[in-house]
Amino acid sequence: MSNVIKYLVLFSTFLIFTNCNVLKDNYYKTETFEIIRKKSNDKTTQMIVNCYDSLDESKIPAGILINGVFFNPFPKNNVKAVLFPNIFDVEIFYIGKQSIKIQKLSIKSGDSIVVNVHMKENLTPLY
Repeated sequence: MSNVIKYLVLFSTFLIFTNCNVLKDNYYKTETFEIIRKKSNDKTTQMIVNCYDSLDESKIPAGILINGVFFNPFPKNNVKAVLFPNIFDVEIFYIGKQSIKIQKLSIKSGDSIVVNVHMKENLTPLY
């Protein structure tokens, strides 16, 4: 009986850690991106992605995939997407820069998520 309890505890712990979302609080930061959760003023659920060059902090028009859907950053060099509450996978990419992947980003109803991305140079040849 004690082996069954140990197994259930281990299995429950495994499930908790494998289903963790990136953003549990209102702020999350790594070396390449930061995520800020605010409440939307107009009650819409939205994500704003701002992309910057990590060297000089200038805005760059990086391509953005949200759950496999491409969002064009032109003309403002950022993306504002109005979304339904869900869990999202976000990928940001630009020629000559390292791609950034954010997985399991949970967005709740009325959230306004701001993702600030600082893209590093990719020294891999394009040939």
